[in-house]
Amino acid sequence: MPDTTQPANKRSITLFNNTIQITGLLRLDGSIIEINDTALEFGGLERDNVVNEQFDEISWWTHSEEVKKGIQDAIAQARDGGFVRYETEARGADGLRTIEVSVKPVTNENGKVIQLIVAGYDITDKQRQREHLRVLHRLMRHNMRNDLMKVNGWTQMAATAVSREERMSHANRVKNILDS
Repeated sequence: MPDTTQPANKRSITLFNNTIQITGLLRLDGSIIEINDTALEFGGLERDNVVNEQFDEISWWTHSEEVKKGIQDAIAQARDGGFVRYETEARGADGLRTIEVSVKPVTNENGKVIQLIVAGYDITDKQRQREHLRVLHRLMRHNMRNDLMKVNGWTQMAATAVSREERMSHANRVKNILDS
């Protein structure tokens, strides 16, 4: 039986280490067989300090019992043959980041789960952009609604004004609102 605790060859190691995602290979007990350079850089970690350690004990997950429990649950589900994907907070070298984590079982030719692949994408910046756009849209809707209410009010006042000066004054206010 081939050694399943090591990557197959140098080409697979290069591919493994040249991805933008955090990637690791785990034993069924959750201990780390291999972890890529991206993951080590993210956490400010050294390979020798994490290989053979429990994945849920890495500093990424230890800032919160809830986060640690989420990783433990994901590993357990994948060990039972399930695929897990969810968002969580991880503590990297640059502080807390939002990570989309996935844990996938690796099976042998008989369908038996033999290892687990963990992957993570740092989605912090994308999530911040979405939130920024959401706030910007809310602000624009609010300002537009206010301006439309002003236009409606000044237009009604212009329509019912007795003198030409009043109508022109109200019309100018409407124009200024629309120009802004």
